[in-house]
Amino acid sequence: MHIGDGSARVRWIGWAAALLLAGCGQGGAGGAADADGPDADAVDAAIEDAGPDAAPDARVTVDAAPSDAAASDAAPDAGPPDPCPGDRPDEALPVDLDAPMQGAVCRNRSVWYRLGVPADHAVSAVLTFDDAAGDLELRLLDVAAPDPPRAISEGSDDVERVAADFAPAPTDYWIEIYGYRGAANAYTLAVRTWPRAAARPAAVTGVVRYADRPFGPLGFTGEIVPRPAAEVVVQVVRVLDGAPVAEGLTDADGAFALDFEALGGPHVVRALAEIHHAGFVARTRDRDAGNLYALESAPFEPADAVSVDLLAPADAAIGGAFNIVDVARDAFVFVAPHVDRPSPPLTYRWQKGEAFACGSCYSRDTISLGGQLEDPDEYDDVIILHELGHYFVSHFSADDSPGGSHRDQLVSPALAYGEGVAYFFAGLVRGLPHVVDTFLDSVRFIDFEAMTVGGEALDVLYGTTDDTPRGEQREELVAGLVWDAFDGPSAAEPFDAVELGEDGLMDVLVRGFGGGDWVDVGAPGIDVADFLNLAACDTSSAAVQALADERAYPFDVEGALRCDKGSVPAPFELVEADGGVWAVGAKGAWLPPHRAWIGGPGAFKVRAAPTCALPCRVHDADPDAAVVVTVPGAPYPGASWLGARQRRALAGGRVVGGLRVTVSR
Repeated sequence: MHIGDGSARVRWIGWAAALLLAGCGQGGAGGAADADGPDADAVDAAIEDAGPDAAPDARVTVDAAPSDAAASDAAPDAGPPDPCPGDRPDEALPVDLDAPMQGAVCRNRSVWYRLGVPADHAVSAVLTFDDAAGDLELRLLDVAAPDPPRAISEGSDDVERVAADFAPAPTDYWIEIYGYRGAANAYTLAVRTWPRAAARPAAVTGVVRYADRPFGPLGFTGEIVPRPAAEVVVQVVRVLDGAPVAEGLTDADGAFALDFEALGGPHVVRALAEIHHAGFVARTRDRDAGNLYALESAPFEPADAVSVDLLAPADAAIGGAFNIVDVARDAFVFVAPHVDRPSPPLTYRWQKGEAFACGSCYSRDTISLGGQLEDPDEYDDVIILHELGHYFVSHFSADDSPGGSHRDQLVSPALAYGEGVAYFFAGLVRGLPHVVDTFLDSVRFIDFEAMTVGGEALDVLYGTTDDTPRGEQREELVAGLVWDAFDGPSAAEPFDAVELGEDGLMDVLVRGFGGGDWVDVGAPGIDVADFLNLAACDTSSAAVQALADERAYPFDVEGALRCDKGSVPAPFELVEADGGVWAVGAKGAWLPPHRAWIGGPGAFKVRAAPTCALPCRVHDADPDAAVVVTVPGAPYPGASWLGARQRRALAGGRVVGGLRVTVSR
């Protein structure tokens, strides 16, 4: 069929492509016509002439400028077809189970299909398209209960798959096809159903392993050691529609056994880079699109007993992805006995060859792990655990680290503690006080017990810049002090008589800092002085002082020792009763020699007072007075009472429309 005789012609293949151009105007993603291509009227005429029953591969050639004669060829009473059919659930198109269906999604629109499935039938739908021309998505919904959908497929390749298992009663389904961010594209949709009677029992067993790269102080040894991928998610997936038909976890040896109902056709075993241990979850996703890494077997035909073994090689990205989650599992195995709950799922974002601006860093249950070729971290177990240490602290302990650059630098006490305790955590899980970070052509090795970098003792690892706890300091100083408090005595360290052990150390981190049971005794915020104070409360302050002295850390453990929670409350309070201000406390308690400050700030009159049995009257309840009682030398600041007018005067300003306004002098 030929319309018009202009020279600029556009050839469209298939009914779906003609609909896409006609209905979407600008063509949508990947469907735009040339600037001098056909207009909508020309395409409508072509579609009308082709008719709704045109074969899927019918060719329609349209001129850019149709002639009047061509327009007169159209039937006078025939209206143009709907350019975007089935774009509402109540106008859903019927499903053809005998052959794939072709169609097109218009920009910012959907295409709906409706399918009735008898009882005890499963259903699957497979959508294929050219993703480069426009990313399409797929949903399967139960008409009677559409929220939430039965299945959603929102991938980033050329195929989307959804499926629903056997329903005990007849079920009507909607299938919705829509564009990512409103994209338009042509598609092919294949839908299939199976009766339960067609399924047959099947089973598959096997082992999932990954290739590890052992390392030491000099870097990687060059060995490649297969290790079990323990407690990873493993699935049996039907190849036809990508539906998982069975799922479980590997055991500690990486072994799995799954039973399922096979509906015919090839299946695969798929192991995900996702571990589950005692309620903790960690997974590895790529950097570009957040895709979860997975290892897949060759297809197999289901049978009563099939064995499938999987190995993630070290020279492929999947090996690094599995090493990351296996190292995370080591941390969860260590942490789980010491906490009363799991934490939110942890995601590692990593991609071989790709870098993050921070190198490797942690934020909000996500670890960005560097994959750059000059400094890859996927097999640097210490770095993997160091970042997980920040995750552990954020959920079960506490720090006041401001974040920022810290490697080989003198930094603030809060930053040094946050980074140092994360390196200590990595050493705690591995049982070695070492930092090993490999680069393309070098290795960074730190022994934070021996306080050496590359085997060399450095003075900068000791002490602080101003000989006070407030001075700048190194993260290695923190890691070394915490390690000495954790480990036992040795001939090489005669100064170390502190041995908190695993339980005691985790008690300080989890109950002490995590539970808020700590006192700020060093620099403002949480620093290593606060850790030493908590350690001294559980052991000998003299022994903890010896650790600080050996590292030249300028902190008076005994002089600053505070083993109570937060600020110490006064053992009495001031209350108003019978026209007076009274000091009251526990029954039979006494108020030691004290000072009563009467009047107000800047105008206090101080009166020394002897011991008194509580309750005792301190002063008149004057509305213009402020009364403060302090005890010289006590660990608490005292207690105060304000009269009504004094309270208003101290508050300052005047309240206007939700503001407290003070006039400038």
